[in-house]
Amino acid sequence: MTTPKQQRSLKTQQKLLDALDHCLQHKYFEQISVAEITTEAQVSVGTFYRRFKDKEALLPLLYQRFGDQLRQWHLTLVNHQEANLEAALHAFCHQTRAFFERQRHILRTVHLNARLGDQALTVAELQGRRQEYQQLERWLGQHLDPSQRSERQGALQMAVYTVVSATLDKVLYPSLTPAIASELNGAEFSDGLVALLLPALEGR
Repeated sequence: MTTPKQQRSLKTQQKLLDALDHCLQHKYFEQISVAEITTEAQVSVGTFYRRFKDKEALLPLLYQRFGDQLRQWHLTLVNHQEANLEAALHAFCHQTRAFFERQRHILRTVHLNARLGDQALTVAELQGRRQEYQQLERWLGQHLDPSQRSERQGALQMAVYTVVSATLDKVLYPSLTPAIASELNGAEFSDGLVALLLPALEGR
């Protein structure tokens, strides 16, 4: 059971994370100062430094919260049985884009820092992502004839990879390469992924 002091500390931590989340909607992480975070959180700079060495110390907590939101979204998707493979692929493509767009400011920070430092995401977090991708493969595969699932395993893996990576690039960096290779945006882009991937999954 948490003590009143621990509860206050957790509440302050939550306020700081909420403040960082808000600031990231308007600026890159590198452009945000501790003073901006504390002003948004309505806590003192001294309170911040009693808990954290610097603003980078907030990143693991931010990633953890994002990971919780990602898992919740993922479970909502894979726990729903669609009518057929096309409907499942449509849901996957469109819901992935919608989630990425809602979380664009956080994803951008995670994406950049994960590539700048190999310790940005823990081994456990990477393993968790891998397991989630495998669940998505199995979920899509459930909409195939059972006799086809093993022979389409490679296509299922490529479908998950393509949807996640292409949508991520399109949402985060729409005016940069390679996203500019496609002039489609929003729902049209998701529909384009369905049209591209469905024949491969169906073996056509």
